Amino acid sequence: YRSRFSYKSRFYYGLMGMLHGIFRHFYLCSIVVLSSSLILYGILVLPSVATAQTAGSANAIGLGSTGVATATGSGDFWSNPSILARTAPAVSVSWVQFAGLKEFSSIRATIAFRVREAIFGAGIRRFGSDFYHRTSFHLATAYSIGDLHLGASSLYRRVYQGHQYQPLHSISVQTGFLLRLSDSVYIGFRANNLLQSRYLKTNEQLPSDLAAGLEVRMHKTLHTTLDLVKDLRYPLSLRWGVVWEPVANIHFLAGQTMRPETFSFGLSILWDSWRGTFAFQQHTPLGLTPAIDLEYILP
Repeated sequence: YRSRFSYKSRFYYGLMGMLHGIFRHFYLCSIVVLSSSLILYGILVLPSVATAQTAGSANAIGLGSTGVATATGSGDFWSNPSILARTAPAVSVSWVQFAGLKEFSSIRATIAFRVREAIFGAGIRRFGSDFYHRTSFHLATAYSIGDLHLGASSLYRRVYQGHQYQPLHSISVQTGFLLRLSDSVYIGFRANNLLQSRYLKTNEQLPSDLAAGLEVRMHKTLHTTLDLVKDLRYPLSLRWGVVWEPVANIHFLAGQTMRPETFSFGLSILWDSWRGTFAFQQHTPLGLTPAIDLEYILP
């Protein structure tokens, strides 16, 4: 009787363990299939008429404008709100001078902070010049469930077009997730403005895109990133980047984008609680875009 009971118990617990494993793998595979389906939807259904544009911080520019699955600083939530889950509390300032548009520059300030188990991010960005500029306010949050990180954010934009025109206003929503497959592999997904919001009182549509990202740490001193971005208005853009740390706290960055064709490189230095990043992006045919980040990691 005891041996029969023991046999039944082992069989029962073995069956339960097998079902648990199947459910866990089905759960992870469902996330991957869902994100892949959305990306294919963006590739096959959304129209493509021009060339994708890239922008961001010096860290992102140095890595070929990637950032869907890669955490490099406190401002990464602009690319994917779920990245906040991998971000240390910090404040940062970024400056970008766009190639071919000497009057146009971007200045951005961000902060990331934790409240219990959730982490929040807030930022402000001004892009443009004196006669035309766009001011954006960004609020984001992320929450972790095991190896799965979920994020959402809202973005308010105000566009100034000169004294003779009324400013434009808009609000859009961004969602994303980040999944840790192992200690060295992350995959991420971002959906930006899928509701296709427009500027209030006009028919001008805001940018809408789907993006998938992959980060692989091949060695403790080397890791790579890969993003696929499908903007509603532009063709599919392939982006990749690599980070090499030959000496502790000194990182060399390099990257490339397709559509548009750009090459980038940069240097990031961590000293105590400060991190500085200098990056350059060469656009064909517009020219060179310099960018600078300065970040302070909060205690």
